[in-house]
Amino acid sequence: MTPSRVSCRFVSVRRFAPAAARRASPGDALYQNGGQFWYRGGVNATALVIWLAGFLLYNWISPGSLSWWVDGMEGFFHGLLRLPFPLDEKVSWLNASIPAFLLSFVLYALLSRLPQSRAAAKKTA
Repeated sequence: MTPSRVSCRFVSVRRFAPAAARRASPGDALYQNGGQFWYRGGVNATALVIWLAGFLLYNWISPGSLSWWVDGMEGFFHGLLRLPFPLDEKVSWLNASIPAFLLSFVLYALLSRLPQSRAAAKKTA
């Protein structure tokens, strides 16, 4: 490699890397009260509710083997919600991990956009 090629690559990396780093770095927004990364009391309640939904879906499909836990889940899903329990008896091919992960992922992806949309609407109004 010739010295001119090396210096040209160095200049291009040096020129564009700081701009990319500035865009990717949240900087002071991490520490602002009410900022982009702010959660009430430091707890992301939306994430906890979504995690609980994924946890319940997992336990609906595959409740485990602890008798007291299975009885509690059966009381919730079959007794309260009138759903077939456990679901893996109806669809034996269904693994519990992937649906629980996908539910949590999709719900969080959708619901995490809502506060940003409201904030954007307030700024434009």
